[in-house]
Amino acid sequence: MLDSITTFIESKLHLKVNREKTEVAYVSRAKYLGYSFHVMNGKCRYRLHTKTLAKMKAKLKELTSRSSGWGYARLKAKLTQFVNGWMNYFKLADMHNILTETDKWFRHRLCSYI
Repeated sequence: MLDSITTFIESKLHLKVNREKTEVAYVSRAKYLGYSFHVMNGKCRYRLHTKTLAKMKAKLKELTSRSSGWGYARLKAKLTQFVNGWMNYFKLADMHNILTETDKWFRHRLCSYI
């Protein structure tokens, strides 16, 4: 199946396919640019991949590290920049519950920071 799809893409669309990265998978197992996919009410929807969430938490831990020596103004500016950029990139995903849980975790982390 992968061979026929690759042949179509290369011959008809004149695109080059990276055979090491390309795979044929069910939509629920695919990961693309930090998104994963799920089917809800017969439609394919975006969600965040688990690795994406882990990277976000790691970055927030890095930014709020107690050993950074930043003042509150610089910390606030860095956090605002990161959160705004991250939210704008992943705004297509269904992530209300994920953001609620992350907000709880982050508030707890900030309380221990202060």
